[in-house]
Amino acid sequence: MTEFTLKLGNNKNKAEEDFIKNADPDYEEEKDIYLPWKSEHVRNNARVGFNFRIKEPYHLKIKYLTEQKEISISKFLESIVYAAVDKLIEKDLKKKGLA
Repeated sequence: MTEFTLKLGNNKNKAEEDFIKNADPDYEEEKDIYLPWKSEHVRNNARVGFNFRIKEPYHLKIKYLTEQKEISISKFLESIVYAAVDKLIEKDLKKKGLA
């Protein structure tokens, strides 16, 4: 089991589980889930760089858009990537019944 895996509900005995279920009508039995971005060691203010290669026409399109909006390419791509990743994660967690 890695430090990123949340083991929830596995250390409770049956009486504790029943007590919690009766106390909270929205309670659902929790599952083992792997969410590395939830680790206590992840820093929200840390930036991690990586190379990303794209075809030249897309680079020129992005450059055109950022010049029109007067923002940096990094800020432009950051807003697109964050929104897309969050949407994909939400969809994945819903599919697994975790969201």
